Amino acid sequence: MRRDLGPVQFAGLVSKVGGSAGELAARVPSILSLAQEHGVSHRTAAHALTTLRDEGLIISVRGKGYYVAGGASGR
Repeated sequence: MRRDLGPVQFAGLVSKVGGSAGELAARVPSILSLAQEHGVSHRTAAHALTTLRDEGLIISVRGKGYYVAGGASGR
Protein backbone atom coordinates (compact mmCIF):
# COMPACT_ATOMS: atom_id res chain seq x y z
CA MET A 1 0.00 0.00 0.00
CA ARG A 2 2.87 2.42 0.76
CA ARG A 3 4.25 2.33 -2.78
CA ASP A 4 6.98 4.95 -2.76
CA LEU A 5 7.43 5.18 1.01
CA GLY A 6 10.04 2.84 2.44
CA PRO A 7 9.73 1.39 5.94
CA VAL A 8 12.31 3.78 7.37
CA GLN A 9 10.58 6.83 5.90
CA PHE A 10 7.16 5.64 7.08
CA ALA A 11 8.57 5.06 10.58
CA GLY A 12 9.99 8.58 10.48
CA LEU A 13 6.61 10.05 9.63
CA VAL A 14 4.92 8.01 12.36
CA SER A 15 7.51 9.01 14.97
CA LYS A 16 7.21 12.66 13.90
CA VAL A 17 3.48 12.50 14.59
CA GLY A 18 3.77 10.25 17.64
CA GLY A 19 6.45 12.44 19.16
CA SER A 20 3.83 14.96 20.23
CA ALA A 21 1.23 12.41 21.31
CA GLY A 22 1.49 13.50 24.94
CA GLU A 23 0.14 16.93 24.09
CA LEU A 24 -3.61 17.45 23.95
CA ALA A 25 -4.66 17.81 20.32
CA ALA A 26 -1.12 18.67 19.15
CA ARG A 27 -1.11 19.83 15.56
CA VAL A 28 0.56 17.53 13.06
CA PRO A 29 2.89 19.20 10.52
CA SER A 30 1.39 19.94 7.13
CA ILE A 31 1.53 17.48 4.27
CA LEU A 32 3.95 19.75 2.43
CA SER A 33 6.23 20.06 5.48
CA LEU A 34 6.28 16.29 6.02
CA ALA A 35 6.96 15.64 2.33
CA GLN A 36 9.88 18.06 2.24
CA GLU A 37 11.37 16.91 5.54
CA HIS A 38 11.25 13.22 4.62
CA GLY A 39 12.06 13.55 0.93
CA VAL A 40 8.83 11.99 -0.30
CA SER A 41 6.10 13.15 -2.64
CA HIS A 42 3.11 15.20 -1.50
CA ARG A 43 0.90 12.24 -2.37
CA THR A 44 2.97 9.87 -0.21
CA ALA A 45 2.84 12.20 2.79
CA ALA A 46 -0.93 12.56 2.34
CA HIS A 47 -1.29 8.79 2.15
CA ALA A 48 0.73 8.36 5.34
CA LEU A 49 -1.51 10.82 7.19
CA THR A 50 -4.62 9.09 5.86
CA THR A 51 -3.24 5.76 7.10
CA LEU A 52 -2.54 7.24 10.55
CA ARG A 53 -6.04 8.73 10.62
CA ASP A 54 -7.59 5.40 9.64
CA GLU A 55 -5.63 3.75 12.47
CA GLY A 56 -7.02 6.30 14.95
CA LEU A 57 -3.66 7.92 15.74
CA ILE A 58 -4.60 11.32 14.35
CA ILE A 59 -7.80 13.15 13.49
CA SER A 60 -8.45 15.47 10.57
CA VAL A 61 -10.43 18.68 10.77
CA ARG A 62 -11.58 20.01 7.41
CA GLY A 63 -9.94 23.34 6.68
CA LYS A 64 -7.75 23.14 9.80
CA GLY A 65 -5.38 20.20 9.38
CA TYR A 66 -4.42 17.09 11.29
CA TYR A 67 -4.14 16.70 15.04
CA VAL A 68 -2.87 13.95 17.34
CA ALA A 69 -5.85 11.93 18.54
CA GLY A 70 -6.54 11.67 22.22
CA GLY A 71 -8.62 13.85 24.46
CA ALA A 72 -9.93 16.49 22.10
CA SER A 73 -13.01 15.47 20.20
CA GLY A 74 -12.82 16.88 16.68
CA ARG A 75 -11.70 20.47 17.27
